[in-house]
Amino acid sequence: MRNELLRQRLLDEHEATSPSASESVVPAVRGHASDRVFRTLSAEILKGKLKANALLPRERDLADRFGVSRIVVREALHRLKQYELVLVNHGHRTIVLDPDRATNAHLLGLESEVLSSNVDWVAAFAERQIHSAAGLLALAEQRIEPQQVELLDAITERLAQGRAQNVDGEWFEYTRMYWMTIAMGTKNRFYLRDTAWHFKFLERHPHFWTMCTWPPEHRAAYHRRINAKLRERQGAAAAYLEMVRQLRLRAEEDERGDVGASSTSSAASSPDHGRAPKYGDFCLTEQHERCERTGLERRRPGARKAAGKSADRPE
Repeated sequence: MRNELLRQRLLDEHEATSPSASESVVPAVRGHASDRVFRTLSAEILKGKLKANALLPRERDLADRFGVSRIVVREALHRLKQYELVLVNHGHRTIVLDPDRATNAHLLGLESEVLSSNVDWVAAFAERQIHSAAGLLALAEQRIEPQQVELLDAITERLAQGRAQNVDGEWFEYTRMYWMTIAMGTKNRFYLRDTAWHFKFLERHPHFWTMCTWPPEHRAAYHRRINAKLRERQGAAAAYLEMVRQLRLRAEEDERGDVGASSTSSAASSPDHGRAPKYGDFCLTEQHERCERTGLERRRPGARKAAGKSADRPE
């Protein structure tokens, strides 16, 4: 009871001092006449329609294309130059640069807006989300304060209630609060800023959220396991990556439509008996719990015989 009161007080204090969901991580930018020109040309460069080392059309041709003045075109080209997407030579044609060689940190934000529907970019973002979280946990387990772990426990219990199932509701806010607490536990301002940007981006582009299919009770178990590892200061990142690996295996099996016996057992133990297991179900099976306790890595089904019966025999 005492611990529950402490957790509730910590959570209330954290909610009172946290920025609201409506607060922007970056300052709002006023619209400019050159926005349409800039966004169109930047999209063509980032999507590869305009190749590196190609010459852009002349300013007067671009002005005719967009129905704007040459001054507006020049402003758009200057912005492209700031993002290191073009090389502007006064008196000569503007040259397209390779965006993969750009070093401007703001380019990632531009790409997220321009390429948000690109399949390859979405996949790259998901990979970044997964491995950034692992790095966050690896550092947090070294530096996080016991009081912060108590706060994570309190947030986890709120998540377990599962009152909000959509990205715009309480679930998203508590998930943001959970990872921001871990980011603060790293005592590293780069991780803190990056995590804040990450969730602001997810708020604007909810289809990038890779874990949203987890049922509330499984989300809670996932967070409790991470909390325990952080409290022990050992293995938080490894446990997280192993859970993600299990989710990927389940996703691959579901996509192939070949879930086999493991799917049947997972479905039988899930709240929605008979349905195909969701990503979160797979990492919470009894076998995964057993593997975590023994320190054994869960093997693919086809490797069972080669691994020997002792490692996989039922308890």
